[in-house]
This record gives sequence, structure tokens and C-alpha cells, in this order.
Amino acid sequence: MIRMTFILALSVAFISCNGGNGNDDGGNGSDGSNTNCPDISGNWQLGFSCTGAMGGSEGGAPVEVTQTECEITLIQHDDNTTEVWTSTGSIDQDGNISLTGNFGFTDAETCGGLVTGNSWTGACTTADWDCEFEAERF
Repeated sequence: MIRMTFILALSVAFISCNGGNGNDDGGNGSDGSNTNCPDISGNWQLGFSCTGAMGGSEGGAPVEVTQTECEITLIQHDDNTTEVWTSTGSIDQDGNISLTGNFGFTDAETCGGLVTGNSWTGACTTADWDCEFEAERF
């Protein structure tokens, strides 16, 4: 449950971005979209460490990130069941991510982080846990 919470929280960190479509107009499209954000789509290995009132937990899991312009979706599958947790968010042109979504519990939570190249770091705070995470693209 902590692993799911952390992964979902991480997903939330990817949600927002500013306008643009990569044209010569500075990346801002007529529809207000922005494609000047880093492409983080693909498979990532996530590691996390969480602490809370009931103790702590560490772990890791592979996650899949899909991306349309600066909008991000993070998908994590439970290794032992058919359950899937999904978070959505955005990334800005500087690699700052914001995510919100289902983290394996009923409360929607948020995470923030920074993507640099093929790695990202961040933190999530939920009703029950404070988590820090790192992820590497594979």
C-alpha cells in the first residue's frame, strides 16, 4: 500500500504545463498548448522511502509514463493483482512536475518533483505518509 501510495503520488507530480506547439512562435500554439517541456514518456524505475505514524516503508517499482505535450499520465501495476493505479499531471519547460491521482487509497494526493535528463526526484505528502522518491529511465 505504501508502494502504491508513493508511486501514485509520484504520478501526480507530472501534471501542469504552459502553452506551445513547437512552432517558430516560441513554442506557443494557437490553441495555447506547449510542447517546450521535456519528453519523459517511457518506462522508469521508481524507488521510494516513506515515513508515517505507523512506521516506514521503502521499495520500488517500474512505472510507465505517457505524455501528450506537457500533460503526463503515470501508470503503475500491482505485481500481485490485476489492479492498476493511475496519476495525472504536468511538466513545465524547466522539468518541474506536479501529479495528482489514485495512489492505492481513497484520498487524492499530490506530489512534486524535478526531472533532469533521465532521472527525477521529488516528494509526496499524503494524509498518512511523507515520501521521497527517485526515478531513473530504463
